[in-house]
Amino acid sequence: MLFFLALLLISDCNKTQLTGKWTSTPISIDGNISDWNDKPTNYFEDQDMMIGVCNDSTNLYLHLRTRNFMTASLIKRTGISVYIDRQGKNQKDFFVKFNDGPTKPIAPPPMIGNLEKGQRTEAGRQPQRRQKEIPARLTCRIKDRIVEKIIPFDGSQGPAAAYDTSFGFYSYEMAVPLDYGSVLYFGLDTEIGREISIGAEWGDMGDMKKSAKSGGRSGMKSGGGRSGGGKGGRGGRSGGGRGAGGAPNRDKMPEKQEIWANVLLAEPQ
Repeated sequence: MLFFLALLLISDCNKTQLTGKWTSTPISIDGNISDWNDKPTNYFEDQDMMIGVCNDSTNLYLHLRTRNFMTASLIKRTGISVYIDRQGKNQKDFFVKFNDGPTKPIAPPPMIGNLEKGQRTEAGRQPQRRQKEIPARLTCRIKDRIVEKIIPFDGSQGPAAAYDTSFGFYSYEMAVPLDYGSVLYFGLDTEIGREISIGAEWGDMGDMKKSAKSGGRSGMKSGGGRSGGGKGGRGGRSGGGRGAGGAPNRDKMPEKQEIWANVLLAEPQ
């Protein structure tokens, strides 16, 4: 028993702890990174993804960005699923999934170099194949309470989401209400000052096939969110989470990526 308790304590200590921050001004869910200039972000090197978290008394706000075109392209096809467990136990009872992103790289950088700490770009070759247009959509579910369904982007049924390519990043932004979820409203049923778990997952090709069979076209009729504008960057590595260095191996199928971390919902100072 002592041995397994020690393993549990070690595992708990090794959990990633995201730095959250209180925001007195609600975040505008438009995908633009300007709202996050003064907020802490955490970089996950293996996945080449930057994540920021903040909250007010009403919403949990999430910001994810990358310069990696292959990662962004994969997110458009498979969606990025965000799981939130208000008990901090990495459960997948609450989930919101956002499909959006680029069909081709925009404004590739002219040279190799770091544009921001932890964000690498590479003037390597990128596939020029035309991709089938996939409609943007936002899906949500609360286990045992509200079935999975496509919802509008504007927050009228709880969560809101947007994609943008401002400042050379492929950028994703979400807001999730802290309130209790009802029949037509998805909420977390939690409060400020509480520690929760947040997971981000993308690149599951099996998930994409299921979505296609269930008729993803219906996402075009729901929601009125914009698909983002501005100038984007170009990523340097494929979405395989291999760490630093090396050109993309196109013979290798993209691997599913998953990030889990704990975050303490901030309280006003």
